[in-house]
Amino acid sequence: DGGGGDGGDDDAMLLSFVDEDEHALNAVAAQVRVALQHAKVIADSETSRIHMERVMQAIPQTVVTFDAAGRYVSSNHPARAARFAHDRRMADALAADAGGA
Repeated sequence: DGGGGDGGDDDAMLLSFVDEDEHALNAVAAQVRVALQHAKVIADSETSRIHMERVMQAIPQTVVTFDAAGRYVSSNHPARAARFAHDRRMADALAADAGGA
């Protein structure tokens, strides 16, 4: 009968191993939680961007947006149509001037 005394050491090793696993799993769970929160923020941001784009396109007036530095960001369809008409009139005027010289 020599196996009765070793059970305590095995139990202590098992508990130690379980504690280490629990710490590792908690660390992984925390990283997964942060990743999921980040993914939700990105998804919410994309949903908001799509919504704003749809709202902007539904506005019948000309809308052009710029960033804080004054750089063009976007425009709605009426703005693009106005720009095309302006560019076309400018091209026609330049062509007329070139033909008259």
